[in-house]
Order: sequence, then C-alpha cells, then structure tokens
Amino acid sequence: MSNLDIQSNPLLQSLAVESTKPLQGSDELGQDAFLQLMIAQLKNQDPLSPQENGEFIAQLAQFSSVEGITNLNSSMGDLVNEFRSSRALEASALVGQLVEISSNTARLPEDGELSGTVELPASTERLQITVESMLGEVLRVEELEAQAAGDVQFRWDGLDSNNVAQAPGTYRVRANAIIGGESVEVPVRLAANVNSVSISTDNSMTLNVDGVGQVPIDDVRRFL
Repeated sequence: MSNLDIQSNPLLQSLAVESTKPLQGSDELGQDAFLQLMIAQLKNQDPLSPQENGEFIAQLAQFSSVEGITNLNSSMGDLVNEFRSSRALEASALVGQLVEISSNTARLPEDGELSGTVELPASTERLQITVESMLGEVLRVEELEAQAAGDVQFRWDGLDSNNVAQAPGTYRVRANAIIGGESVEVPVRLAANVNSVSISTDNSMTLNVDGVGQVPIDDVRRFL
C-alpha cells in the first residue's frame, strides 16, 4: 500500500512545511500538533479508499476554528493587560485626591477645615449641622436659614462653639432639617483624602479614604 505523495499536492505541500515543528509538551492540541496529525492521516490513508472531500474540508474548518480561538485568546490577553495597566494608572492618579462620599465621619486635616454636602430631599424651614467627637461630644452646631431641596454645601473651620481649635482627627457630622414641621435627619456627604488605592483580581477598585476606611470607587459621589 503506497503512501499519498505530498510533494505532488500543492495544498498538502504547504501544510507539510508548517508541520515540521515538534509537538510541544502539553495536554492541549495546538495548531502545530493538529497539522501534524492531519498530515499523518493523509500520508497513511488507503489510496483505494481515500478520505472524502467533505471530511477533509471539515478537518480544515476545524483547524481554522482552532487557529481562530488561539488568536482570539491572544488578543483577549493583550486587551486584559492593557485594561489592567489603565486601571493601575487611574488608581495612582487618585492617591492624594479629595473625594466626597456618603459618610457621617471624616478626618479633620492639618489645615483645620472639613467640607461636605447635605442632601435635602425637600425644602426645609431650618437646617442644623452638628459636629461631634467620636465619643459623641457636641463640639459645634450651625443653624442655617430656609433651604431649597437639593445639595447644600458647608464647611467646618475646625473650631468648637468656644472658638477653640480642634486637633486633626476623625469627627462625626450630622444634619437635621425641619421638613413638614418635623425634624428629620438627612444624608451627609463628607470630603476626605484618598490615602491609597487597591485593585482586586476582578479589576474592581477600592479606595482607602482617610478617616473612613475602604470605600468602593463606585461609592464616590464627587471628585474635588
């Protein structure tokens, strides 16, 4: 039984050139291994019962699929690496930046000023902002006049009600509004410094915020 002459077949000759690479030590069937198996099958087939054209075309299509998947995996790997590099650059740019997050606590910095925003769900006849120590001691109470619904910004200069400067540290801020004749506690957003940024294996970003702790980047309400 004679073997199929590859040299007389241009298609098989072109495939044979690519099949000279040795099989790699892997459990997966790569492009080169796939070609070697297909060439060996063609060389050793029975000339009296050759492989049907449909079968050969199916094998070529399978090889194209294997090659396409390999190229796709390579492209996806490059894309993931680029995305990770971009996230790392984005994270490094956030370190040292002020962000505003939904929190009642934040750190009074060395310059002695803490800023934030009160979220009013409705207009109020009176807005009261209270600054407390972490032990619950009331340090300062600010009374604001009637305010329309929406965001109301405020600043605390770091002084208590006796104009005594408070030491840098973490403090609590509460806001109460008179809405519909009743006193209602309303949400507060405070500005704080980003000390560091971490990126998890799923590429999600978490900020380590001064005086607050770890905060997902999606919880940041405003960059200052």
